[in-house]
Amino acid sequence: MKNMTIRLCFVCLSAFLFFLSGCASSVMMSAQRIDSVESDYAMVTFARPAVYLGDGISFGIWDEENFVGVLTAGSYIQYITKPGKHIFMARAENWSILNADLKAGKHYVVAARIFPGIMTGRVALTPANLEDRETIDKWFEKLKPTTVNLKKADAYIQPHLKDIQKAIENVKSGKTTAIDMESSNHL
Repeated sequence: MKNMTIRLCFVCLSAFLFFLSGCASSVMMSAQRIDSVESDYAMVTFARPAVYLGDGISFGIWDEENFVGVLTAGSYIQYITKPGKHIFMARAENWSILNADLKAGKHYVVAARIFPGIMTGRVALTPANLEDRETIDKWFEKLKPTTVNLKKADAYIQPHLKDIQKAIENVKSGKTTAIDMESSNHL
C-alpha cells in the first residue's frame, strides 16, 4: 500500500511539472537573432544549452520586476535594456540572482544551467566565460532564439509578481546573496 501511494504521488507530481513546463513555454515564441546592440542600450543573452539533465524544466528570467522570458533547454533570450545596475533573477527550485552593472553598447552572455534538486532542479545563472568564444559561437549556432509572446505574457507574470517582489526585497536587504557580473564581462 505504501509503495502504491508513493507511485501515485510521483505520477501526480510528474503530471503537474509537465503541465507547468507546457504553460511556461507557451508564453515564448521564435525570434530572430540580434547581432548588435544600439549604442544607447545594453544587451544580455541568457543561453540554456541542452544537456538532457533537467531539460524538461523551464524557468522565468526577470530583471527585477521586468519579465525577460521563460528559458527552456536548447534556447536563448536576447534582452535589450538600458545600461546601469540590474538584478537578474531566475527561479526553479531555488533562486539564482545576478547583479550586473551594464555598459551602453555592450553585449553580455549569461549561461543558465540546471542542477539536480530535491523535487525538480536547481538553476544557476553565471556569466559566460567570454574567453571561450568558440563555445559561445556554438551556442548561437545550435540554440533557438526566443522572445516573449506579449499577448500571453500577462498570464505568466501576474501569478509570479509577489514572489518576485519578495525576492527583490531579500536581495536588497542582504538576506539573499547574488553573484556579481563584472562590467568588463562583455563581447
